[in-house]
Amino acid sequence: MSAGVIIRMNFHVPFIKTEPVREGRVTPFAFRFQGLACMLAVLSVLVVIPVSAATDPLKTSDGLSKLPPAPPPVLRLSLNETIALFLRQNFDLIISSFGIDSAKGQQITARLFPNPTLIVNTAASFTQGLTPSNSGQISPQIQQLFEMAGKRGYRIESAAFGTQSAEANFEDAIRQLGFTLKDAYYRVQLAQRRLAIAEENRDRFARILEVNTIRFKKGYIAEVDLIRIRLQIVDFQAQVIQAIQEADQGRADLRTLLGVTPAVELLLTTELDYHRVEPDIDALRLVAIEARPDIRAKRLTQSQRMADLKLAKAYRYPDVTIGAGYAVQGARGPDLPQMPTLGINVPLPIFNRNQGGIVQSVSWTLKEEVRFDKEGILARDWASYPILTMPEAPKVEVELINRPNERPLGSGEGSQGPAVAAVANAFANATGKRVRDLPLHPARVKAALV
Repeated sequence: MSAGVIIRMNFHVPFIKTEPVREGRVTPFAFRFQGLACMLAVLSVLVVIPVSAATDPLKTSDGLSKLPPAPPPVLRLSLNETIALFLRQNFDLIISSFGIDSAKGQQITARLFPNPTLIVNTAASFTQGLTPSNSGQISPQIQQLFEMAGKRGYRIESAAFGTQSAEANFEDAIRQLGFTLKDAYYRVQLAQRRLAIAEENRDRFARILEVNTIRFKKGYIAEVDLIRIRLQIVDFQAQVIQAIQEADQGRADLRTLLGVTPAVELLLTTELDYHRVEPDIDALRLVAIEARPDIRAKRLTQSQRMADLKLAKAYRYPDVTIGAGYAVQGARGPDLPQMPTLGINVPLPIFNRNQGGIVQSVSWTLKEEVRFDKEGILARDWASYPILTMPEAPKVEVELINRPNERPLGSGEGSQGPAVAAVANAFANATGKRVRDLPLHPARVKAALV
């Protein structure tokens, strides 16, 4: 683009008089000459002088042309396109989909049988002329664990319910996040609709104000009517500003959900469409119970917990390990040559360890306390020491839960802490009062309730 300096040059031509003829008239030739002289007197000549490129605002110092700034990119999105873009890059949905894969992996693991175990035993003697070659023994054995009381079936059942629950949770995540996205999308559309209405009302009342201003100046209306119209325009202008702010906030929320930078201009193409619907509440309730994924997920989770409970009860029955082998030995081996072996292993459950720990914890929580005065300890034997007696001991039923990933806490020691907390929480739940000091003897309980 070339630039230049504009110079205006004015030429002045002296006025040329003509001799008038009779009756004060000018000849045609003299009139034309006089008009030409007047035109030359006021004629301006424009002279354009090129300037150097250094003063051109659209050129850089090296003489290259500088392009004008590019317009911001525009992203046109319908509601379905917005949902599709959102679902592709939402981290919550990605994590939820990984939860489905994890549940399917647990379902595959639940179907597996325990692997057999290979055991190889050797024996030999080195006394009285014996050597490993003539007295040695090699006894390989294979052992297989057989789960009893239907444990494998309960695990498969629990894992199947877990997979279905994970899939229902994924559907519910899509539903909930879709509501959030649709809310932001329609908030922008609603703000734009309100903005258009507010601008239309403002402009209409601005024209009414112009007309009534003229009428006021002529005395046709009172000043209070004119002020009322001005206040209405101010109110519509405030509505315009509020609609602009709501639209900007809705676009910001939508950009956050979609992961779009603020430099991208969002153009929403789906218009608001209103349909009046008279819902049948009973029918909607039935459809929600059957179709809503969150309710289905809770129902499946409940079924999974029931399967876990059956599995926990099945662990009361020990599993059986059966082994079979064949012993090969030298001529002077310790046993008979070519001797087959067959064995069965049954673990011995440890009874009453958890029950004892729970009863001991209840005694700690309700009675046990070392009392003393200035002279020393008051309770020096079991007769004076407060402890839970056998008639006061509660009946305890223990159900073992298979949690191989948890760290071991022992057979009885692991029950003591939760049992104390259970008794204290039961008291707080029943009375609404929390006691921080143990034991919960009658005097301390009465003091807490006052």
